[in-house]
Amino acid sequence: MATATAFERREDLKAGKIAIKQSEEHHNLVKADRGPRVTGQFSYQWIDPETQSQKSDFWEAVVAVQLPILNGGTRQVELRKTAYEIAESKLRQENLEKAVDQDVQTSWLNVRAL
Repeated sequence: MATATAFERREDLKAGKIAIKQSEEHHNLVKADRGPRVTGQFSYQWIDPETQSQKSDFWEAVVAVQLPILNGGTRQVELRKTAYEIAESKLRQENLEKAVDQDVQTSWLNVRAL
């Protein structure tokens, strides 16, 4: 019970959980960057007064597609790197949880010894 309370209240444990989520989101971002990108742009203009060389209104639309074909393996390396960062964050959190558990047990034994 005391360990559960310590786990709920320790700010460093909360920060560790946030770090894990950040690492996972960064990994998902790197995964999403591997696919094609589609961008679009639209513009509309009104010119007053209308002249013979220019109509009073016109619009323009642009669509662009980027396909990553050759990147020298940098995306694979980045994907592995982010996977290792997730594992590292989880190990750091696990070690911190063990340290908190040890602190609680040590404190409880010290109080009992009094």
